[in-house]
Amino acid sequence: MGLKEDVDLLDQRDLDNYAFPLSSRLSRAWAEPPDSVWVGKKHSRVSTAAVASVVATDRPSVSDDWVEVRTTASTETSAYKQQIRDQLSGVEQLPDGPVAVEISFLVGPRRNWLNLWKPSIDALEALLGRTTPTSQWHPRDGRIVALGLHRRVDETLGNDVRLAIASAPRPDAPLSSR
Repeated sequence: MGLKEDVDLLDQRDLDNYAFPLSSRLSRAWAEPPDSVWVGKKHSRVSTAAVASVVATDRPSVSDDWVEVRTTASTETSAYKQQIRDQLSGVEQLPDGPVAVEISFLVGPRRNWLNLWKPSIDALEALLGRTTPTSQWHPRDGRIVALGLHRRVDETLGNDVRLAIASAPRPDAPLSSR
């Protein structure tokens, strides 16, 4: 996403809010959601989008370290976010500054994985920090400058969701196109 030069790239402008409408529209056009979505942000006068075939890999691009969590609750409840947060309780918070996050979702065939993005990212306070100490489910996700979201379907999973989450600081992030 290209954002104006005077915009603070690390404050708000959450990448999932840009990826969701485009992915939803592609899902309707293709009668099936995309299996992988990548989005980034930088200072630029233009935004670009590309569509390509998925290439499977066993490792996240963001980091060699990832955390796996499993949820059983509906995303319509705070229990979904709470289950993720509880399983991330021992994870070290990323240092201040730009970060990259990659989340792989393993879902059953009936799950609309696009609807999992926002509540899953909202539960990443342990990694990203909180906007304010009293604001529950408001991580500092505006500092994500590179976001990868992936889906794999497991016919036996039912309504449970398994997530593999990789994250890393991005001190080399291209915060400006100047």
